[in-house]
Amino acid sequence: MKKTEPLLLGICRNIMPLRKAFGILFSLAVLCCCLGSIQAQAFSRQEVTDRLVTIKAEKQRFEQILNSIESQTGARIVYSSKRINVDQPVSISVAGKKLGQVLAELLSPLNLTYRLVGGQIVLDNVAGQNQGAESAPKASAVRKVSGVVTDEKDATLPGVSVVIKGTQKGTLTDVNGKYEIEIGDDQTTLVFSFVGYVSQEIVAANQSEIQVKLQPEDKSLEEVVVVGYGTQRKTEVATAVGSIEGASIAERGTVSPLQGAQGQIAGVDISAGSGRAGSGFAVQIRGQNSLAGGQPLFVVDGVIVSDINFLNPQDISKMDVLKDAASTAIYGSRGSNGVILITTKNGKSIKGGGATISYDGYMGVKKIARLPNFMTGPEFWEYRQNTFISPEIIAGRENYDNTIGSLGNPVVLERINTNNYTDWPALVLKDGKQSNHWLTVSGMSDNGSIQYLIGAGYQGEDGNLLNETMDRYNFKASVDGKISKNWSAGMSFNFSLTDTERGSDDAVRNAFNMAPFFSPYNPDGSLMFRPGQIPVPNSTVVSSYTSTVNPLLEIPNSENNTRRSFGVGNIFLQYSPVSWIDIRSTFSPSLNFQRNGRYWGSLTGVGAGLLADAERGNEQSMSYIFDNIATIRKTFGDHNFTFTGLYSMQKNRYESDGMRVNDLPFNSSYYNLGSSTNRQSATSSFSQFSILSYMARLNYVLKNKYYVTVATRWDGSSKLAEGQKWSTFPSAAIGWQLSEEDFLKQVNQLSDLKLRFSAGVAGNNNNISAYESNMTLADPSFYDFGGNTALGYGPSRLPNPGLTWERTTEFDLGLDYGFFRNRISGTIDIYNKLSKGILMNRNIPLETGWSSIKDNVGSVRNRGIEFSIRTLNVRAKDFSWTTSLNFSRNQNSIVNLLDKKEDLVGNWWFIGQPINVNYTYVFDGIWQESERADAVKYGQLPGQAKVKDLNNDGKISSSDDRQIIGQKDPKWTGGFSTQVTFKSFDLSASLFARQGMQVYSAFHSNFINYSDRGTNKIYNDYYMPVNKVTPARSSNTYPQPNNVGPYWAGVNGVGYYRDISFVKVQNISLGYTLPSGIVKKIGIKDLRAYVNVLNPFVWTKFDGFDPESASGIDASSSTNVSNTTTGNINNTGPSTITYQFGLNLKF
Repeated sequence: MKKTEPLLLGICRNIMPLRKAFGILFSLAVLCCCLGSIQAQAFSRQEVTDRLVTIKAEKQRFEQILNSIESQTGARIVYSSKRINVDQPVSISVAGKKLGQVLAELLSPLNLTYRLVGGQIVLDNVAGQNQGAESAPKASAVRKVSGVVTDEKDATLPGVSVVIKGTQKGTLTDVNGKYEIEIGDDQTTLVFSFVGYVSQEIVAANQSEIQVKLQPEDKSLEEVVVVGYGTQRKTEVATAVGSIEGASIAERGTVSPLQGAQGQIAGVDISAGSGRAGSGFAVQIRGQNSLAGGQPLFVVDGVIVSDINFLNPQDISKMDVLKDAASTAIYGSRGSNGVILITTKNGKSIKGGGATISYDGYMGVKKIARLPNFMTGPEFWEYRQNTFISPEIIAGRENYDNTIGSLGNPVVLERINTNNYTDWPALVLKDGKQSNHWLTVSGMSDNGSIQYLIGAGYQGEDGNLLNETMDRYNFKASVDGKISKNWSAGMSFNFSLTDTERGSDDAVRNAFNMAPFFSPYNPDGSLMFRPGQIPVPNSTVVSSYTSTVNPLLEIPNSENNTRRSFGVGNIFLQYSPVSWIDIRSTFSPSLNFQRNGRYWGSLTGVGAGLLADAERGNEQSMSYIFDNIATIRKTFGDHNFTFTGLYSMQKNRYESDGMRVNDLPFNSSYYNLGSSTNRQSATSSFSQFSILSYMARLNYVLKNKYYVTVATRWDGSSKLAEGQKWSTFPSAAIGWQLSEEDFLKQVNQLSDLKLRFSAGVAGNNNNISAYESNMTLADPSFYDFGGNTALGYGPSRLPNPGLTWERTTEFDLGLDYGFFRNRISGTIDIYNKLSKGILMNRNIPLETGWSSIKDNVGSVRNRGIEFSIRTLNVRAKDFSWTTSLNFSRNQNSIVNLLDKKEDLVGNWWFIGQPINVNYTYVFDGIWQESERADAVKYGQLPGQAKVKDLNNDGKISSSDDRQIIGQKDPKWTGGFSTQVTFKSFDLSASLFARQGMQVYSAFHSNFINYSDRGTNKIYNDYYMPVNKVTPARSSNTYPQPNNVGPYWAGVNGVGYYRDISFVKVQNISLGYTLPSGIVKKIGIKDLRAYVNVLNPFVWTKFDGFDPESASGIDASSSTNVSNTTTGNINNTGPSTITYQFGLNLKF
């Protein structure tokens, strides 16, 4: 039986042999266009009506013809849709005629006329003009009316059209928003209109000055969405794309752009990498597709980057997220984990001529909040005694007294008796500081042909632990200009320098686990090196309770400094031979230099009182992308076509080196490693790869209610072997604007209803290294060569030349809705995606000399639902209230492992279950004294953790009595935000939720480790039997100190797993915008002051530090993370509340 394949895939496969020819022809076309027009003259400054127009249209909508004229001439055509039918079909054919002649020919048959008003072309019907003339006052005295037009924030609006209603007489506001117009009588009505704002009609009456404030239109359906290598109107998008305006990110007051986006887009799960200053964030879009994890693709201003941590949140204009494979397939082999597109601010956002200087900044204080309930001095002393009493009870001995646990040290007993305890956290923790300052100068030339922006910023964060800081400096510039009628060009760059100091790896742990009866000081007042080693007076004996170094010495004498210099930019040249064709070439380089220096002074745990140790690592990477894009837009009646073609080249180069030394003779930090004679290691590495790509996309719109997008991308990568280098990634999407159908147009409550369906294939090449399909050499080793010892190199692995991309196929069904003039709007999506060819290590016969080989032998499925709703609850003259809500639920499951329906228990991977699970015994309480006989049958004792005998065979075994007890990823996520404005005041609040997660808690593995007796713990009502010294305790939750049993500790135990579900109020902000009349007197356009509080409330059952980073695994930077990986307590940290005061200033 002959195999069949989907039509689209078949077509793509047949086209593949043409890819090289297509690339060559495309490049030649760009080159010919550039050479053919190199002598193009400067942009014509001729009168508007003398500009040349070429149009050929047969029964085309009048509005589309007007749009074409605007596009060709740069003129602005103004009309009232109530007076002119812009949907009527019109035919015209002119070539190279002056605009004045074209307008006369076009408008005369329609009984329309035009008039130039302040550089604008104002259309009206002949009857309206005559009526205006007839109704004009014949005997009234002409007088002048003047005023200023501002926006909703009292900023002046240049270029506003001010027209006398019923006539073509009018003017425009100047650069300061001022206007002056002559009227005939008091009954004259003035019409104020500006693109993007609601027009206003005002009767002049007897006023000589009329001040006007225009309100923005609800343009949610006209919003432009970045979709990769182009933009689309939101109404025409048939794929799953989520968007956030930059203002919504900046108002959160966060250091990271990703933190500002938390909870704002359905299906996008953003989590903190750690709780430390300057930490990164991990992003997962619609679940995890690969067993090895992975981050989405980040694209900043068209440039692919490794992350967006270098950006200042104030610099972001918009964030668009491509979620389904139909939208991400446009990025081919890099799109399966989703794509985040960042558009930074530029001069195009300026509303009028002239320059604007803007400052956005805040300063804040971070305070420790919601600290866990650690043991007090007496509670810890009781706990410590119990850790010594437990072995005595088990052994049946009773010859202990109330000094047990003191090691017979009178200094300790004196501190206990006098309650002389130390509050260690208070010595190490402090109030943190936060600041962000962003200054820009932006504007455009008088005719709007050149836009520019120059910006600089500083972000600073001083953490709540000693020696914990982050400083970031940003510099950017962009300029875009129209060189001539056919040519435009531009360039931009964004550079950042980030310096992050993390201090000691033991900072968090040592700050909280020092026992309260330890003193940080020696008798002479100096800092004690190891407070847990207390000398016995008048003796050479030292009581050793713990060897932990004093955190007041450990932290200041440790350095973990990372300095990163990152630059990204692009330069483009665009040629438009006709109004409907754009050909653009863009060169986009990026550079990354990163140095990490580690230093352990002699007064640290690593230095151990001896000479200092240090290490230093350098990384540098360079990449560039050369994109050549042709965009063709053509309209034929009700049919609108947009074709996009791409030929792209990308090259990445990476190298690193590092050195580790011991016994530095000087305290020279990590800068003078050569002074050490004890060199531990020296490493270096190098890699590079390249990708060649072709893409074709066609967008088709019929009658503005039927939408089709079809696209295919071909990627070839140097990472893969011959025969596997190339792959095709097709996609298709359709949309149906139901609200435009006649059977729904009569439903007045319905504003928008669009049904979407999409399907696509995206790839993932991130889990294949540059040379993984080739043989490489291992580290050198000694071997016997003819009886002599020789040094040589062997292969590092068995290569697999058949390695190829991981591929994700996804289907998405979506609904966009709007009711009551879009006062209620939102989206609903359901999706199902299957990732095949997942990379795994497959076992092979040992006779090959290798135990395993990497291969594409797994598959994973994600399916889920997303929902979002936005409501405009109240909109009055001085009051408005909006709310937004989103919800996402994703079900992740493994479909195949090693191409079989077979579990891999050692990896905790199970068919039909999520990738990231916790697999261990089931906690069943604490063995009580009354259950001693049953406990003994299982080889245990009262006071120890009890687990379930799942198969009831009378014994506990790892093969039969373990099961999945939870998943590491949330079962659902959600977000909520609300904004209220009243006159000049604005109030906003936001929260987000992550629910259904369970992790191995780094916090609890340190602070409820009841096998340890030398460091502090959180207070819990643990189990303790009757004894001579301490009170008995009953508990069915926490075991007996120093008698926890075999099933309490570690990843295979039950004691440290915790549900970390939470709901967090991310921020509450209150602002006040000063009246324009006041600030303008001192030369300021706009001034807003605000206060903001971050993380004021958290609802969670987690009793450790911040639940968001509870695992201690920094997913934003960690690699090779498996289900059994345990985190580091230093990657967690106490919850904080930040209080900020900020200003938004324009002048």
